[in-house]
Amino acid sequence: VIHIRMCSAPFVDVEPKHMATPVVKNPPFGVKAHPDCGMMPCAHTPGTFDEGANVITIDMSVVPDMGLRAGELANFTVSASTIQHGDNLMLNVMQDPGLPIGMQVGELYPCGLNRVCRNAMWTPSRRQVGEHYAYLRGSSTSNIPSHENPCDPKSSPAFALRFNVFNPDTQWVEQDDNRVEDFAAVGSTYKLELKCRSNYVPHVRVLGDMQGAKLELMEHMQEPDSLYSTATYEFSWLPLRGDEGIMKHWQVECVDSVLINEDQNVLDVEVTTKLCEYTVMEEDTLGTLSRHSLHPSPP
Repeated sequence: VIHIRMCSAPFVDVEPKHMATPVVKNPPFGVKAHPDCGMMPCAHTPGTFDEGANVITIDMSVVPDMGLRAGELANFTVSASTIQHGDNLMLNVMQDPGLPIGMQVGELYPCGLNRVCRNAMWTPSRRQVGEHYAYLRGSSTSNIPSHENPCDPKSSPAFALRFNVFNPDTQWVEQDDNRVEDFAAVGSTYKLELKCRSNYVPHVRVLGDMQGAKLELMEHMQEPDSLYSTATYEFSWLPLRGDEGIMKHWQVECVDSVLINEDQNVLDVEVTTKLCEYTVMEEDTLGTLSRHSLHPSPP
């Protein structure tokens, strides 16, 4: 009877598949693909990261073909498997360069025949826009007695997960200028429709004191087959007795959901209350109306 033992380095993989796109590209830390073994595993001492090591890079993408947004959670599982019966498998985070700041990798656990896994999660912060890498390596040692010719200890190629945290693209819609100048009448609610569009979640906010104004989200519309959506807000203000002739000024901003690009889409809103133009309000009496000229509400 002839026994044949097949020896190979562990195979490292990632789930879910919809997040991962394999690419033949070396991460930017200077390690080149081995000229002799190509994408085949090259044997190295477990845990080492020496010149000539093969590097397999996987693009991770929560948003298809884009990457992920800052503030968005990425959950994934990395596994190491082997065809060698009796192997002890490990899946280690490489100490240098290791993981992006804030990424957490769980404990090793068995997840199938000759297979081990580690769960990972990462929510990039607003300051982590750009490319980030997580580096792992699988390794195996045999527990077969030496007289049975066990496989030598082996390690997988360096396994790099690349995360592209993309930058927000946030703009006003239907605003040709960065200033709105308008008029209002006492007793009539002034209303201004504001639309903000972004590949993150768009928001509109008033900078500073509201000065009695209100801002209400009216609609949030996702564009079909697109990362972009548009949020429609209503900005309103009711001039009261005593506001005649004054000019109110607000700064209104169109921003992304995690406030990465602040102070880039600021709209100046200036509203002047007309003199001698009034709209009857519920609390008006003959006494209050006798002191003012009464005109119908503007259309």
